[in-house]
Amino acid sequence: MQQAATKTFNHKARRLLLIFFGMILCVLIISAFYISFNYQRLTLSLANHFLQPYQIELKQLNIKPLSLTHWLAPQVSLTVNGSDIKITELEVALLPETKLLALGIDDLQSLSAKNVDVQLSPNILRQSTASSDVSNPTIALDFAALPEIEIEQTQFTLKGIAAEKLTMSLSKLTLDKSGHFNSEIDHNNASVFSLDAQLSSSLWQAKTQINFNELQALTANIYSAESQLFPTNSSIAAENAPHTNSLLAPLYQLQETLRSQQINLSGHLDSTVSLALKSGQLQSTHKLSQFSVELKSLAALTLAPSTLIDKSSQINNKPKPLPLKPIPNDSIQSLVFAVNGHIADLQLRVQPFELVVAPSQQQMTEILHRLNDSPFENALSNLYKVMSFKDEQANVITPQLRIAVNSPIDYKLQDKSISTKLMSINLLQSKLAINVDISNINYSVLPQDTQHKNDFQAAFNWKIQANHQQNILLNSLWPTLTALPYDIAIDNAAIKLHGIFTAAVTDGKPSYSVNIGPQALQLTQGVSLSNNAYNIPAAMPRVNASIKKTELELVTAAEYHFEKGETTLTIPEIRYKLEDALLTQQYRDSQKTHYQMKVGSALVALQNPTTLTMTPAKSQTLANQLLHQTLSNQLNWSLDQVELDKSTVIFSAKKKRKVDKKLLHLAQVNLTQSIQLKTAKLYTEEDWWINDINLSSQHTYSPKNSQLNRFNLEGDWQFNNEFEPIIAFLSQTKSLPDSIVLNGNTALDVHYQLKQDNDTQFLLTFEPNVTNIEGSFANLPFEGGSLNTQCSYQWQRELNKNSSSFKCDNIELILQAFNPGVLITDIAAEATLSFSTDSSLSTASISTDEANHLALPAEIFGVKQASVRLTAKGDLLDGQLLIPQFKLSLKKPSSAYFVLQHINLEKLLEIQPQVGIYADGIFDGVLPITIENGKAEVKGGQLAARQPGGLIAVSGNPAVDQMRLSQPYLEFAFSALEHLEYSQLSSSFDMNTLGDAILKVNVKGRSRGIERPIHLNYSQEENMLQLLRSLQIGDNLQNQIENSIQQQ
Repeated sequence: MQQAATKTFNHKARRLLLIFFGMILCVLIISAFYISFNYQRLTLSLANHFLQPYQIELKQLNIKPLSLTHWLAPQVSLTVNGSDIKITELEVALLPETKLLALGIDDLQSLSAKNVDVQLSPNILRQSTASSDVSNPTIALDFAALPEIEIEQTQFTLKGIAAEKLTMSLSKLTLDKSGHFNSEIDHNNASVFSLDAQLSSSLWQAKTQINFNELQALTANIYSAESQLFPTNSSIAAENAPHTNSLLAPLYQLQETLRSQQINLSGHLDSTVSLALKSGQLQSTHKLSQFSVELKSLAALTLAPSTLIDKSSQINNKPKPLPLKPIPNDSIQSLVFAVNGHIADLQLRVQPFELVVAPSQQQMTEILHRLNDSPFENALSNLYKVMSFKDEQANVITPQLRIAVNSPIDYKLQDKSISTKLMSINLLQSKLAINVDISNINYSVLPQDTQHKNDFQAAFNWKIQANHQQNILLNSLWPTLTALPYDIAIDNAAIKLHGIFTAAVTDGKPSYSVNIGPQALQLTQGVSLSNNAYNIPAAMPRVNASIKKTELELVTAAEYHFEKGETTLTIPEIRYKLEDALLTQQYRDSQKTHYQMKVGSALVALQNPTTLTMTPAKSQTLANQLLHQTLSNQLNWSLDQVELDKSTVIFSAKKKRKVDKKLLHLAQVNLTQSIQLKTAKLYTEEDWWINDINLSSQHTYSPKNSQLNRFNLEGDWQFNNEFEPIIAFLSQTKSLPDSIVLNGNTALDVHYQLKQDNDTQFLLTFEPNVTNIEGSFANLPFEGGSLNTQCSYQWQRELNKNSSSFKCDNIELILQAFNPGVLITDIAAEATLSFSTDSSLSTASISTDEANHLALPAEIFGVKQASVRLTAKGDLLDGQLLIPQFKLSLKKPSSAYFVLQHINLEKLLEIQPQVGIYADGIFDGVLPITIENGKAEVKGGQLAARQPGGLIAVSGNPAVDQMRLSQPYLEFAFSALEHLEYSQLSSSFDMNTLGDAILKVNVKGRSRGIERPIHLNYSQEENMLQLLRSLQIGDNLQNQIENSIQQQ
């Protein structure tokens, strides 16, 4: 019973179990049928459930399983952040070991699609306004785990914008298992961006190309589309800040900047990039090919850089002659640069390149118009035309500017430092060729803090070479120079300079230094200066000058340094040399006097460098700071073969002849000048050599309260030399008569003082001392002479009035002997000389003739008073010649007295003995002379014999014997003169200003053989010129006396 019950329970259990499994099987079969008919809807629902956090929604998904691991989706539609995506023929391949119940992205083997159409949401172009703290889930992307991807064509359009207005395509997007990634962005069937990359877990490598022309066109279309989709409410706001909320705003701003400046970029950028992921090292090379910048606002001026060969090794090469024509090279229109280094410390290197600019006349006009200064624009435009030249076919060649970076430029992004070894700037195709080399350029930003963000330091070496080989008229270079009365032309010139420039800002304080290295040279050849015929009156003389060569050399370095508000200027040792200079002054009228000056060579040299230090103290002017420097130096001056000639046409006897006269001839002039500045005073000492004449001088300049126009200037001159070099110097210029012979020594001490304040005062004193005077004048010898005096000159200007005075006191002249035909010994003379002037004196009473002949013209100086006082004595014929008083006055008649004392008549006849004539006796006499208006007159001249008289004996004289025969009525007088013992002999002498003289002689005495007393009266009227001709004292003396009387 119990067993039966057990069997019944087991039977029921089996039946219930079969029923349960049958029900489950029915549910599975029904579920399988349901899923088979609704899998697409279920798949979309399940996928959207997982993609919802990523704002992705599948709209359509058709799947055709080709196998468990290979699926085909003929059509897939989805929406990503509002953008619609349609994928055609999407194939998905899974790895063979894929577990369907645990499917992940790592199980994907490949993805491929024939076509992808993307309609982008307009909001994709706008910046998100959501808080940066809120983020959506992201998908971690591991390139090593990515499947192979191949998309034939991807088309991008923008919702709300017609496809013909904006379409962009992504062609042939591929990614294989080896990490090779390739794609290309096209616009208007032209490539904008292409990428060919090799990606691995440790190294990324890529090659890219960007087409600037298509990029600008694409950017413009996107901007236009965005402007249509998001119109601004205010046109003003749109103009000032267009699409500030746009994701592409920086690109739009760049595009707008280029458009507003009318700049057009063209060319393409080819790049090769390599990034080591583990070390973070980046290596990249970039090449701008066919790259150019077109400046439409400058008449389409185009800038196109070209790659060069690295020439940094040629920095120290010797300079070559500067070319006028373009430098030939094998450069290609491209620009190559690289970005290398760790991604946290990148370095940009730009390879050598050049930029050549040859603006046309129209382009140059547009460039100059930017100066907004019409006169300056016209001046530079004129200079541009002058610098142009013509080729052999008479074509105008305009100047060309070449900027060449001859070595790589390195820029460190982290340090913000830049450096390069060599760059140059050349001006070519111009009358003036210029080459500027800049080497060892370094710029770096110093470690910064919050207070000093602009600290930096920079340095570079520089070299400038310039020359021109064609004649240039300086007046044509600049408009203001055309107004000069002279035309200045230079055949050729050259300059060579080199140095160092440094600049820095440290703790916000700037400092900089400009250094010019030694042996800097400026050379000029063929300088000419001539009167501009259009700017001078016909009556004015024509002045012409020429210089064969000038040379300026900086022997040592010059430097300008500024640091911590202090300026230091180093003036170098300088040499300036001039050769073969000629200056002429000629009138159009050949009958006038012409002058010509020549200088064989000239040299000025500053012996030592000089350093000046100045501070920006507001209380001190620049002049004050200069004066308070302490410095010393020496200047050397040299002149060789200086000649000044005068030519005059003289008419005589209906003939004319040209007379040339040398006014000055300096064989050599040397000056050594020592300069010292100390305690606001300037001291100088000079040593002069003029031919063989030596002088020395000292000067002191003391400004008042550091005002340069208020000062005290004083100095001294010393001269001590023999007469021989002085006479030689004066004789070569025919400044002295040929008949003068002079020897001796002369010394001269001069002191002067000039005070300039509210008025001007000038004081000059000099003390000449002449000794051992000997020589002759017109064959009249003299010897044993000396001259000493003290002279002073004062000049003062007050307001509009000038006054001056000159005087020489105690002029002492001594001659041991002078023989003008009669020997005069022990001559001693004392004199005083003085004159004064007053500019307020009326000149109406001064005649034109007087004004033209005054040594100091009255119409200029206003001569008020002039006088000369003289006393002299000398031994003559056992007696004396005295001048007790001689007073010469300019405004009043002057008087003089010549006194003869104890003159031995017998000694006089011994000088010029006459046959048959004897006379003796002692005489005294006086000749009063009056001088007025430059004319001399003698009134009341007397000569008388001293008691007891003397003897006159005339016998056997041929002239007297002839007169006795021809004039018998004078027989008694001649008989009385045969032996006349006179007791009284006197004569009177008068002469007018024309030289007509009356001589009256009275003789009283007794004659041998005649008992009664003899009384003879003789009167003779004779012109002194005729009388002097009868004297037998030499033709030269007679001519000199005649000339002197004629001048009076």
